[in-house]
Amino acid sequence: VDNLYALPALADEIVSLVRRGTIERPVVVAPDAGRGPLAREYMRRLASVGAGVAIGDKVRPERDERSEVSALLGDVSGRDAILVDDIIFTGSTLTNMARAVAEAGARSVRAVVTHGLFTGDAVALVQASPLVEVITTDTVPAQVEQEPRIRQVSVAPLFASAIRSIVEETSISRLFE
Repeated sequence: VDNLYALPALADEIVSLVRRGTIERPVVVAPDAGRGPLAREYMRRLASVGAGVAIGDKVRPERDERSEVSALLGDVSGRDAILVDDIIFTGSTLTNMARAVAEAGARSVRAVVTHGLFTGDAVALVQASPLVEVITTDTVPAQVEQEPRIRQVSVAPLFASAIRSIVEETSISRLFE
């Protein structure tokens, strides 16, 4: 089994937004300490566009999917923040962190998420949040075509490269370096 990571496709999308002038002075934000390494990897890949990094801290007082932001470590003031995560279910963590980042002075707040499930009232939470855009991959069929702030990028080229590497017996890890 080979793990495939959407990070290259999502990082390329962020670079594209910077080059078009949609994003200036990006700062990658992890919604919690567990996503800190992911945020640092995004920052490394986005070094050419001057990306910074910040890390949120959250608590789950009821021990369910609801969360509250308890701290934000790093400077987001005047920057375009990009929240990074692997999956969005209910949208609670993402939208709470988006509010905290906006309140900390971010110029704009976006999110890049590998798998966009959008269960329950997740779309309504996104609509009521300061998120300008949520970018997911097409690993899960879109169930939210009517929401213009949620869009998908394709991982088909990544999958094609992985299949080619398997057939040619070359390294798959090279796709993520």
